[in-house]
Amino acid sequence: MSQKHRDLDYLIQHYIECRRGKSWPLSVSAAVVAIRTVFRGCLASDYELATLIARAAVSRGQIVDFDLNEPAQAA
Repeated sequence: MSQKHRDLDYLIQHYIECRRGKSWPLSVSAAVVAIRTVFRGCLASDYELATLIARAAVSRGQIVDFDLNEPAQAA
C-alpha cells in the first residue's frame, strides 16, 4: 500500500470517527469536500472517493447520506 493510499485511508477514518455519535447521517458530499480540502493530492474521482467513504462509514455502523449529486455543505 502506497503512502498516499495510507494517508487517504487515515483521513477517511478520522473524518468518520469525528462524526460518530451525531444524530444525523454522515454526508458523503461533505466528506468528499473536506477530504479534498485537506488532501489536495488525491487522484481519486469524486465517485471513487465517495465509495471509499461510504464503505468505511457503513462498516463502522455510521448512517450515511448518499448525497454526492447534491451541493456539498461545509464540513
